[in-house]
Formats: sequence, structure tokens, C-alpha cells
Amino acid sequence: MEKEINGIVLNRMYSGEYLRENLGHEVINLYQADNGNHYLYLLDYGTFDRKYKEKINYMLMIRYIDTAKYKIIGLACGLTDTLNESDELIFENQEHFHSNGKESVCYGGVNVFDIFKLNQSYQDTCITYKAEEVFVPKKEKFIEIDLRNSSKQYFMPTDERYEEFYEIIKDESLWEKSEKKVDKFNAKTKAEKREVIEEASIKILEGRVALFNNVEQKNE
Repeated sequence: MEKEINGIVLNRMYSGEYLRENLGHEVINLYQADNGNHYLYLLDYGTFDRKYKEKINYMLMIRYIDTAKYKIIGLACGLTDTLNESDELIFENQEHFHSNGKESVCYGGVNVFDIFKLNQSYQDTCITYKAEEVFVPKKEKFIEIDLRNSSKQYFMPTDERYEEFYEIIKDESLWEKSEKKVDKFNAKTKAEKREVIEEASIKILEGRVALFNNVEQKNE
């Protein structure tokens, strides 16, 4: 069942200086976790504007191509906020996603927090939303929007351009379900575990090196 208020959030993925020395947390967005669920990270810091609590149902994942031009790379539907019943801040409600938590989130047998511990700049928040379904485009689709001087990424039914994005979301000919997973790994020693974490990080980040090289070439 769709939410009464079907808000849309744009998630600008694979961008920023953070990726020069760190694994971007958004890499989980297009992968299914080992438990069969889909989890999402919203840039920049994994948090969202609290006035949109329980009002966002869709995430359009986009990647920068050129000034005012973005490529759509994914869609998530049926979003649930990762705030708990006491309405604590998101980072205070992440512990139940850890390996010893009630809803451990792993990719390839490695807990999501262990994957990102290898980053030079560590963040406490790894999961912003849980999604019912995730889709990828069957064909290339672009949107034109200038986001350089605007932090606006939320669109409600009364907002300008909402209908445009909503029509893209509802275009069944554009989407196919994504159930891509990271391969399973086995580790017996601490040294092997670190190798597993590194390998999982590489697996979940397929294509990021090529993508970053393309971005660098465009900026030259």
C-alpha cells in the first residue's frame, strides 16, 4: 500500500571529495542485503530533513553527468525511515543493524559497518531508509535539473516538478527489479576477516573506479 503522502527524494550518488579516499556509503543502495532486504543511504550524511519524517515513499537515485544534467541509475519504493519509536536521531538508532543487533545487515557475509570501517573518515550512520523494492532502468534516462546552488532534494505533490518525477517512477516500461547481491565469503581468522571485508568492499563497489576516472576526465 502506498503512503498517503507519496514524497520523492532525489539522491545524488557517487559525487564529492569524500570518494577520493573513502568507500561511499551509497554503494549499498543498488544491492540486496544477505537477509533479502534493501537498505538505502541518503547523501550527504545519511540523515534526512525531519519535517519529511514518514512522508517519503520514493527515492530516485541519480548521477551527475554535466551541468544541470543527471542520469537516473535507480529507484527505491516503499521507504521506511530508520528512526525508532522514540524518534531519536538516526545515528542513535543504528546499533540494531550491527552484527550483534536485532536486524544485522550484511553484504557477502560482512556487516555493513565493518565494510565502512576501512574508510579514512568514518561515519556512524550507514542506513537512512529501508525499502520494499529497488529497481534499475532498462534503458538510459536523464533529467535536467540545476542542483549546484540548491540543497532541495525533496518533492511533495504540491511542489513544482513533482508530477514529472512521479511519471518517471510510474513508467513500468522503464524499470526492472534489482535483486543483485554480493557474493558470500567465508573467514576463519582475523586476518582472513579483514581480507573478506576488503574483498566485499571491492565487490559492492563494482565500476566505481571507472566512474571516478570518467568524472576526473570531465573536470580536466
